Amino acid sequence: MVSTSPSRSVRVVASVTASRLILPLCLLLAVGTSAHLTTATAPVGTAGAAKRAVAPPGVTPVGPYSPGILVGDFLYVSGQGARDREGKLLTAIEGQVRQAFENVKTVVEAAGLTMEHVVYSQVYVDNMAHYDVMERLWKEFFPKSPPARAVLGVYKLPTDTPIEINAVAFRDLSRKRLVLPAGYPSTLSWTPGVMAGNRLYLSGFFGSDVSTNRIPDDPDAQVQLAFDNMKQTLAAAGMDFRHVAFVNPYLTEQASTQMNAIYAKHFEFGNTPGRATIRVTSLPRGNTIEFTGVAVADL
Repeated sequence: MVSTSPSRSVRVVASVTASRLILPLCLLLAVGTSAHLTTATAPVGTAGAAKRAVAPPGVTPVGPYSPGILVGDFLYVSGQGARDREGKLLTAIEGQVRQAFENVKTVVEAAGLTMEHVVYSQVYVDNMAHYDVMERLWKEFFPKSPPARAVLGVYKLPTDTPIEINAVAFRDLSRKRLVLPAGYPSTLSWTPGVMAGNRLYLSGFFGSDVSTNRIPDDPDAQVQLAFDNMKQTLAAAGMDFRHVAFVNPYLTEQASTQMNAIYAKHFEFGNTPGRATIRVTSLPRGNTIEFTGVAVADL
């Protein structure tokens, strides 16, 4: 359930089911081991590319959505929860998180791709105390060329799964490029930005120092620092805020009340990107603000 506020933000209070421009509807799915592909007419704006539904057999989605949609070079993976294909949920959190990653992997492989093809992922957890477990398993499933990532704490997820992971994968690895600006640790398990053709998928940028994780005391300064971090990655990819097509601001209860005013200073009036603002229960390492999004190189 979601409710809107006058500030045009959305509060996540019961489940994460809102669709976004960059990802399909996020709902829990336990997946199997092989795929059934159906072809439909390509949607507007895909230059005639075929659209295929990637549907591993033997499982029933909990809602009216496809496990994966392949359009041209892009695979959009619906949110995968912690239940196996029989709907069983393990007791230990490590097994639950591992199953969620396995479910993502199964959809990706059902489309004929590998986890190296994943360029972006959103991870939802109902308890940020599980972050370290998720991080350790993330490194296992993405040992090299990791995707861009946003991690969000929410109140509740569908069917009581403690974690849900969705993803975007890109078929042409020759046109995938990692963007790592100066100052970021080389040991990061995620990539600040990933180019997939002419699209740049941006990780969630916090209002904290990228090398020390220090968070300024002033919430307004945190918002500005998050934009500075995003700007640095855009510049490393040869872009700026004019190239940004869509943004997700994620805010906790402690976030700056001046976010909109600070946000507006970074984008040209009348040409601001699309946006969905989400109120979350928590963010990693005590952060209060996180910006993620997509930029397009060709203006």
